[in-house]
Amino acid sequence: MRAFFIGFILIALATTASARAAEGEKSFKGWELYIWKEGADWKFALLPGTNRLKDDGEIKAAAVTGLDAIEKKLDSLAAQQEVFLSGRTLQSKAPIDVARDLVEYGDKHGLVMRTRE
Repeated sequence: MRAFFIGFILIALATTASARAAEGEKSFKGWELYIWKEGADWKFALLPGTNRLKDDGEIKAAAVTGLDAIEKKLDSLAAQQEVFLSGRTLQSKAPIDVARDLVEYGDKHGLVMRTRE
């Protein structure tokens, strides 16, 4: 009986995690993830993809500090959402070391991570 109860709990947790991913935030044109260093801190801004360039104020207003903070934001996205990584502007490349960590994190969490080559 105890094994049945533990199995039931594990199935319920898996179903909840899968439902969360399916019901997470979605953006028709994917997401833009801006990455830059400000002093000693890494800054990140996750914004919905659009057909226009974001201005500095818009990017800074969405900024969070540190990998833990951006990972929480990535966790709120629905599975299979595309995330385009860039530097401080959409035309610049993301810093390689930080981008690598985020691509690995996103891949493990069912996101489609894209970097500029």
